[in-house]
Amino acid sequence: MYCPRCNAEYVEGVTECADCGIGLVAEPPDPADQVAYVDYEHVLATYNPGDVALLKSVLDSEELDYYFDGEDFLYSTPMVQPAELLVRPEDVDRVREIIKPLHLTGTSLAHDETAEGIELTDEEEPPASDEEE
Repeated sequence: MYCPRCNAEYVEGVTECADCGIGLVAEPPDPADQVAYVDYEHVLATYNPGDVALLKSVLDSEELDYYFDGEDFLYSTPMVQPAELLVRPEDVDRVREIIKPLHLTGTSLAHDETAEGIELTDEEEPPASDEEE
């Protein structure tokens, strides 16, 4: 008997894992079914919650796995640390192509492609208004 969560092996007659508290199965779990750690890669950073919402909407519609590190920055440490978009390594190029046409106007850190990938740069100032004061 085996625990499907922690893979602990038990003698016949035991029906529940002592550590996990779930029912045991007769066969050991398939290693391919186990959750694996994924080291996500940084794609861009922003201080703007509007950018975070837009990026989440776009990436959700593409059914991509992503994570925003520090997306709650407005509540805990406003303007101290940006929210960073992290994606699976195999999705980095696809995400960069998806976000390239987006105009993330409210961000103070924008994405800029270089030979080494997307780097953080200061965003340009908006053009001066033609209206006279």
